[in-house]
Amino acid sequence: MTGIEIEIASVTIDQSMQPRCEHKPETVAQYAEHLRDGAIFPPIVVFRLGKTLLLSSGFHRIQAHLAVGRTTIMADIREGDRKAAVRHALGDNELHGRNITLKDRQNAYTIGIAEGIFTADDTKAVTAILHCTARWAQMLTAKARGDAKGEREAQIELHHDEGMSCRKIAKKLGIGLTVVSRHVESVGVANTKPSYLQHPYLSGGFDDTQEEPNHIGDEWYTPERVVVAVRKVMGGEIDLDPASSAVANEVVKALRFFTKEDNGLALVWTADSLFMNPPYSMPLIEQFVDKFLQEYSTGNIRQAIVLTNNSADTGWYRKLAAGALVFCITNGRISFYSPERGSDSPRMGQVFFYFGGSAIGFVNAFREFGEMDYRIKHHESVDHIRNADQPTKERCDE
Repeated sequence: MTGIEIEIASVTIDQSMQPRCEHKPETVAQYAEHLRDGAIFPPIVVFRLGKTLLLSSGFHRIQAHLAVGRTTIMADIREGDRKAAVRHALGDNELHGRNITLKDRQNAYTIGIAEGIFTADDTKAVTAILHCTARWAQMLTAKARGDAKGEREAQIELHHDEGMSCRKIAKKLGIGLTVVSRHVESVGVANTKPSYLQHPYLSGGFDDTQEEPNHIGDEWYTPERVVVAVRKVMGGEIDLDPASSAVANEVVKALRFFTKEDNGLALVWTADSLFMNPPYSMPLIEQFVDKFLQEYSTGNIRQAIVLTNNSADTGWYRKLAAGALVFCITNGRISFYSPERGSDSPRMGQVFFYFGGSAIGFVNAFREFGEMDYRIKHHESVDHIRNADQPTKERCDE
């Protein structure tokens, strides 16, 4: 390993460019133990900015050297500006050191945008610079790409309303003529229908296109008491809600959420914890269920809770019931809410389907909502989980 021995005190550490969300003392202690045993670590990487040596990678190594009383460290000194240092820092942690977490990747993505390394919707650049897979890059940029698409379509509609031709719109916005023509055509068709039929799907609740008489209208959201129970199972955080809206997420508070503009059905769902209250109209609910089961089966989702109507006679329901570790059939009906219209309930009860490895946690958190049904395949016995389920239940109809 090549490098130059430098004084640790000469290194400038800027925490704002470090992609790790947190620095772990146990990692420093482990590295220090290796140093005491004679291990030789790769040189840290610093960039020379005038008289400053700016640390790009090697924070834990520096702390470990200090922990064993060393004042010098081997360093790879590179020439460049701050952007070069940040660019290297964002990718280096993916290739070396301890495992990258979801929050680390999200933090690296945020830093890259703030430092002007890439734009928020540039999936290809995110893949290359963060050295992550295309799936991760698609997940990180999903919201920004959806926002950019919505803004572009709004500009197309504005110019079209002003009487500008599709060709002139395409030239003005710097986009393809086909993109403009297709959107103008779709708007022309959609405007002859009710507004709710113009959207790829309605997020967070019910849809007026539902064929069976059990809906209560569109844009109804999950109540807070349900979200509190979901968070208990998920360890306090919900990584992803794939069928939501900005208003619904004020209560759900998912770290990431897909809106109708994002069209979550076309995106990759990667999450440690997922909560989904999908649109209930056909064929959308079936499409969302199939999408979820596909992502879960490939290992993209570690654990999830899916909330639906109690439609046990449908194919999509049977798919969820067959795959879930345990599910809760509510004693009554969930009272959903709308910021404009208050609370209301559908004409049937609901079901919470749990997928993951914390069945007992799910039972404990959701026993107040209804009765449990078990589809145990591995890890925990039915009796073990049943013992956590107390016979006393509270009705949840409000």
